Amino acid sequence: MQIPQYPFQFRLSQWEAEQIGPDAIHNINRFLNNDRDGMHLLIFGSKNSGKTSISVGIATELSIKHKPCYYITAMKLFSMFFDTDERPAGLWNWRSSSVLVIDDINAGHPIKQDLISPEHFLKLIDTYSAQNEINRNAIKNTNTIWVLGSSDTGKDLYGKWHEMLENIGVDKKDILSVHLP
Repeated sequence: MQIPQYPFQFRLSQWEAEQIGPDAIHNINRFLNNDRDGMHLLIFGSKNSGKTSISVGIATELSIKHKPCYYITAMKLFSMFFDTDERPAGLWNWRSSSVLVIDDINAGHPIKQDLISPEHFLKLIDTYSAQNEINRNAIKNTNTIWVLGSSDTGKDLYGKWHEMLENIGVDKKDILSVHLP
């Protein structure tokens, strides 16, 4: 439980499920019960909606099931896209984890604009080169929780992130979303 670097301890049993709809609960359960690599869960919501708490809760449950999980903020991950895959023996990093939580991709309401667009995120994955297959494959093949602050719950924002994931090779059926009020 120390290697994932969670910012706090949180279990899903602490989450008040009545705050979200049945579709969101269904998608969270699909992600939790997934037994293959490459499932992506996009969590949208405004500031203080519980995006980080629910993402840490999901990852904690998977850690308890002995899945190598890794929590990281988007800003820290951006610099790691440029690193090699070196790590101490017996440990894992963002590229070698089974579950990756990418937090704070955007601030969400009250900040109206997205600071990181899906297009810019893809440029960072590719390390500003034509295409970075190592980073693309790591993202594509890792079960990833994307914590996306947003005041826009419409299909437009979801569609842009969905398109970016498809661009790196993620299958449509492997992209789920949760919108927190």
